[in-house]
Amino acid sequence: ATEVESTHLEEHEEPAWFQKVEDLAGRGITLEALLAFYKRLGTELMTHYTPEIHTTADVVRQAIIPASAAEQCALATMLMSGQSTH
Repeated sequence: ATEVESTHLEEHEEPAWFQKVEDLAGRGITLEALLAFYKRLGTELMTHYTPEIHTTADVVRQAIIPASAAEQCALATMLMSGQSTH
């Protein structure tokens, strides 16, 4: 049997890694923001959206990515105006 090696971060990578973990941990949205986003589907975003037909992947590719591309940030950050949720 082969031994599984554990992965260790180099010292210079740790601060960036921890910063990214903190960033991702605070990247949530409120129910209000989620419902406001959902209300925009089929009107302002992904105008051809049909809940019975389109999948989560469709919404990501055709609504979320295009909506956040100009700002080059996560849609959650945009929906929450940069506010952390924790």
